[in-house]
Amino acid sequence: MLVKRMAIIIFQCSLLSVLLAGCWDEKNIEEHGFVVGVAIDLVDEQTKENLMIALTNQLVIPAGIGTPQQGGGEQKAFLNLTAHGESMFNIGRKMASQTSRAPYYEHLKVLIVSEELASNPELLATLADFFIRDHEMRRGVHIYISEGKAKEILEIDPKPERIPAIFLNTVTDNEQEALEMISSVQVGELHKLLLESFSYVLPKIAAQEDKSKVHDDKTAVFQGYNNQMVGTLTGEETKGLNLLTEKNMSGSIVFEIDNKPMAYEVTGTKIKMDIDTTDPRNLDVSINIKAGGGIAEMFGDRTLLDEAYIAKIEDKVAEEIEQLANQTIKKVQHELNADVLEIGKNLEQQHYDLWKKMEGSWERGENYFSKANIHVSAEVNVRQTGVTDKAKDRQHRKK
Repeated sequence: MLVKRMAIIIFQCSLLSVLLAGCWDEKNIEEHGFVVGVAIDLVDEQTKENLMIALTNQLVIPAGIGTPQQGGGEQKAFLNLTAHGESMFNIGRKMASQTSRAPYYEHLKVLIVSEELASNPELLATLADFFIRDHEMRRGVHIYISEGKAKEILEIDPKPERIPAIFLNTVTDNEQEALEMISSVQVGELHKLLLESFSYVLPKIAAQEDKSKVHDDKTAVFQGYNNQMVGTLTGEETKGLNLLTEKNMSGSIVFEIDNKPMAYEVTGTKIKMDIDTTDPRNLDVSINIKAGGGIAEMFGDRTLLDEAYIAKIEDKVAEEIEQLANQTIKKVQHELNADVLEIGKNLEQQHYDLWKKMEGSWERGENYFSKANIHVSAEVNVRQTGVTDKAKDRQHRKK
């Protein structure tokens, strides 16, 4: 009996020693090099057959995040390290030798790829694959295309924020409020886009001249069959794209009525696309945009209690939406030749057998996309006037 009790006690002590022991591979937080931003560029002078890539990691300096040191000024809260190489894996090895802290990517916020690099066929897909495979990488990392060097974006000084990558991550919070900006794209979403053959868009940013902030009202356009960037949409053209695809359903449209400016706030859109496949070589595509919203701002003293005046406003906004949509269609169909309007996706869903025959020649060869006849119509509903109407319309008020 005594032997049995002693055996139980020894077993319990052994179990406690295992449970109470520390992690054998633990590493102090000070030993981690927390990477919050990554920028990828092409090296300026290419000397080898394979393209040389420049990788820049933005690491957080914990001591610089707190209060400024006495007498020593304000310490920088981040450090940018750059290494060159032919592959991301080898560059990562070089990067580890530049600092005593091993790069740690679990807190990565933004990935920035230069326009120059993205304009090379399949190169974006190859680089993205590296980050998708990395077990430390989270799929929620935001990806941007930079105008100019991607490294320069990580060198901005966006006061009061002290770390550029953290600032860029917060920029995405404003995208849902502006039609001229597309919604942010995460690495996980990019993975899905790369697996498909449809063309797509990514947010494009550029550093301001004083490097205090970034311009973020442009959009990079990619052809789906080779994942190559083929051009850029301006803010106005991006508005048209958002209205055509429901990518970003809120924002404002400014127009003139009776020689006075007025702003219409879009709070929701609904798209209906019909494709007439009678002649597959000359498809007829009808896109109807229904927009709902209210008056955000107006000038003048016209009353908004007049139904005829509201109808006139709705017609003006519809006209503006059609104009924005048509200029975007002209750009992507005849200049960029990239179906980011999702006509191909709708064709696949509605006419699958025909799509399988046309798929390989949609944006190349026969180029059915560029030959399609695309018609846009818009319907607008003013749901709220958004003002306190004091019936001050003396010229038009009934006596």
